[in-house]
Amino acid sequence: MYTADIHRQICEVYGATAMCEGKVRKIMASVFWDRHGVLLVDFMQRGTTINVIVYAQTLRKLRRAIENERRGMLTEGILLLHDNARSHTAAQTRALSESFGWEILDHHPLQPRPCDERFSSFLPSQTSSRRQPLQR
Repeated sequence: MYTADIHRQICEVYGATAMCEGKVRKIMASVFWDRHGVLLVDFMQRGTTINVIVYAQTLRKLRRAIENERRGMLTEGILLLHDNARSHTAAQTRALSESFGWEILDHHPLQPRPCDERFSSFLPSQTSSRRQPLQR
């Protein structure tokens, strides 16, 4: 996606003077891509909260983008990987993805795993129980 395309999308959402204002504000965007490049950049309206309804609209936009830009992907099958946010794991989202024929890959939460001492990030000298005073 080129800078001009991004500027055009920002102006569509926030108005023609959005890029000329002296204020800098946060803009939320959902970005979807595949191995060939960006499929969809969906800019959210200011103050929008991502919930199941908004995320479903975004998934519908993604489906239209795939139909327009990567038509062959729909027949090959689509794997969707997203995090464990409530809007992503909701029953409505799963039902919509299933109706599209998309497979959702599980994104396991980050949990600490018991470390094997062979893969410890500490050197053996750092793990000794004896403390020695610093040498000056």
